[in-house]
Amino acid sequence: MKDNTTYKLLGVFWDGKPEYQGEIEYCPRDDILDYRYKRELFDNNDFFRKVDLSELLNVENGEILAKIKAQTQNCNKVFVKKDVVLRSGNPVLERFLEKRSRQAVQGLMDEQT
Repeated sequence: MKDNTTYKLLGVFWDGKPEYQGEIEYCPRDDILDYRYKRELFDNNDFFRKVDLSELLNVENGEILAKIKAQTQNCNKVFVKKDVVLRSGNPVLERFLEKRSRQAVQGLMDEQT
């Protein structure tokens, strides 16, 4: 049974992990399929998939990241869909989310190579 008396800080798995240094290329179109979809007829030569940022931030261990890697290993490109938006204008929270996003993207890229 889970202990509901504490909270979990967003993306604890990513603590201390390196950050992606380039510009994050978020998913450019809504019609790109989720990474769980296998290759299909309409993919043609462009086998693109997307991973939700919220899913990457919720990764709790390397096993989960390895499963994402296994499902994206044959993709030509994996985009990150920015589905996390802060409602407050708090600059500390915005920097925290940016840092976690960069760590998650770097982790995904490390898993792709």
